[in-house]
Amino acid sequence: MTMNDMNTWISLVSAVTALVAVIVGPLISWHIAKREVVSPMRQQWINDLRAKIAEVMSTSHHFFIAWPGDESPESEQMEAETHKKMLFLYREIELMLNPKEPDHAALLEHLQKITFGVNQRETAVKYPNIMGETTALAQKIFKDEWTRVKKGK
Repeated sequence: MTMNDMNTWISLVSAVTALVAVIVGPLISWHIAKREVVSPMRQQWINDLRAKIAEVMSTSHHFFIAWPGDESPESEQMEAETHKKMLFLYREIELMLNPKEPDHAALLEHLQKITFGVNQRETAVKYPNIMGETTALAQKIFKDEWTRVKKGK
């Protein structure tokens, strides 16, 4: 191999390396930047969803456990306010979830039973089971989402 051939070879390798760096470098940077933006957004979504579900569950728990069952005007007003608050939270959660994902759809069903059962005394009998199932399902969704955050998807 002559010196001229070697210089040509070195120039070619340098040009290919520069070309790869120009193409691959920005792609890697874009991928990293995307993960750095998506992960905090997904984590915030998880935190917001967790807070809203906890609020529905704690509000309903207070209603089913603490509500004495009387029909006084004060009690009826408390029931109406509780139902309005829970309906608002349910609708927020509904907009946060993907109805095409089976776990999300199932969670919405459970929350619907709780939310729309607030003014139905027969729901109180089933409440502990509904609450346990809702808690387990929410925990599974949070774990699955946390796994996605860690993987950067």
